[in-house]
Amino acid sequence: MVVQDEAVKVAAADALLESVCVNPFDVDGDGSVFVRCNSRLASKCPSCSRLFQNDWAAIARSGVFDEDGEPLTGYSWALVTLTAPSFGKTHRVPHRLSDRRQRCACGGVHEFGSELAGEPVDPLGYDFAGTLLFNQTLGRLWNNTVTRWRRAFGKEFQYFAVTEAQKRGVMHKHVLVRYPRGSIIGQEFLAVASQAYTAAWTGEILRWGVQSDVQVLDAVADPDEAARTARYLVKMTAYAVKSVEAATGQVSNAAERLLWFAAHEYRCSAECDRPDGGRECQHPIHADLVGSERVLSQSKQWSVTGATRTGLREERRAFAAAMQEERGDEPATSKPDGMTAAELYMSGIIRQQWQTVAKQRQALLRQQWERLQEEANQRGEHEPWEQERLRL
Repeated sequence: MVVQDEAVKVAAADALLESVCVNPFDVDGDGSVFVRCNSRLASKCPSCSRLFQNDWAAIARSGVFDEDGEPLTGYSWALVTLTAPSFGKTHRVPHRLSDRRQRCACGGVHEFGSELAGEPVDPLGYDFAGTLLFNQTLGRLWNNTVTRWRRAFGKEFQYFAVTEAQKRGVMHKHVLVRYPRGSIIGQEFLAVASQAYTAAWTGEILRWGVQSDVQVLDAVADPDEAARTARYLVKMTAYAVKSVEAATGQVSNAAERLLWFAAHEYRCSAECDRPDGGRECQHPIHADLVGSERVLSQSKQWSVTGATRTGLREERRAFAAAMQEERGDEPATSKPDGMTAAELYMSGIIRQQWQTVAKQRQALLRQQWERLQEEANQRGEHEPWEQERLRL
């Protein structure tokens, strides 16, 4: 009951945080006009992050559904997941609470939620440099993949893609592809992608991993498939607001420490001075572990309704102005995304609650984790690699 009460408090605080920008920017420096920070990271501003996610979700849906919310006729869709190759064995931890537990390479059986997720079984033998090299070169590999798709299928297909970090710290792609019904076999996208490659600066040839997958959907013939496609679109855009200041928004603590250590000493080019103890090289791979690849991307003709982030911002601005006029409020500022005095007041209050909310969320997650651990202990199950992990 206590855990449920805490969950309600955290949910209420999160709802408040998502209502107003917590880091508004002073445009003129005199406090007269403020605009949103427009950060996509939920860890920095839940409100702007939510707008970012909702905008991209609308753009994603506009490539599957028409303006009336009906699936586009004459098309099929394929969900393509392009993963990285293996850089060494990691601990096998269930992705969901309902997943069946399997024996790990370390000899143990891990519970859902274990902090071992993403950690190498053999840290000394794991290829951290290979992980960083793949992240750094991902953009070129993706471009080569799209080029090969264009050559194989012409302009008949359109795509919406999201880049996400796996628990082991390496990036992979989720791609929703739309193509004319009957013109292409969905499995062909994976077959062509498996032929894509690019050369890293080291001369090493990089390809997609063998665990890449494709799933064909028919949103027109099967209403359930349409609903599932819509849910998957929302899930895809949610990946983009995860904190990837370290691509480790999903990486466990020990794995994160190891990858960060490798990144500080990683040679990203022939001129990089990091391995020699220097700090002149400022390539993004040393700071965020993900290189410069875009988190969200789409083909030019993906949206059939012409939805863009600029257009969606204009719609919000016009709606806000109409509501202000209806209420008899002061006219909105002419500056883009201007914030009213009331919004700034609420922003100040929310900023003060920021640390409190973070602590409440952390306490809730800790309670849930301890409960899972207690249940595992009652069943007589323990983590055989726990002491080794703590020693790292």
